[in-house]
Amino acid sequence: MPATGIFAGSVATYILRDSWRSQVLSGALPALLLLLYTTASCESPRWLITQNRYAKAYETLVRLRGERVLAAKELCFIHYQVQVERWLFSGETDMDLESQGNHNDPFDPELPRTGYFKRLANLWLFSRNRRAAVAAMIVMVSQQLSGVNIYAFLAVRTLTEMPPPEGKYEG
Repeated sequence: MPATGIFAGSVATYILRDSWRSQVLSGALPALLLLLYTTASCESPRWLITQNRYAKAYETLVRLRGERVLAAKELCFIHYQVQVERWLFSGETDMDLESQGNHNDPFDPELPRTGYFKRLANLWLFSRNRRAAVAAMIVMVSQQLSGVNIYAFLAVRTLTEMPPPEGKYEG
């Protein structure tokens, strides 16, 4: 996919080569295309399940998977995964659940939803999540600092602007 982005940037630079203002604005074209694409795409089945819209989630899964049995299986799997996450992030211990009479049932439909700030805190409180987040940040920063993408983009641009060598290609 990075090669596709570099190719699209090179084409945009070639088309808008007369004005530097147009070249700067061409950076907004991929963002606008992504915005249009996201409005046309379907909603995530996982998000629909967290909003208790199971029928719409099932319709989306049928459309994505093409078979009703696979869609039903995945719907159940996503439901149980969401319930387990709610149970893990709720902060309730085994003793708390037993005193409420739930008997450690993580699939109880009445588990509370966790908010954004609690999930953000859990990102740093659990060492596994913290290590994954730090690794992802290191990779993202190193990609930006290495400048490989800009070198590839500028190399194509300078090759298209260079005049042909004299004396060669004469027939």
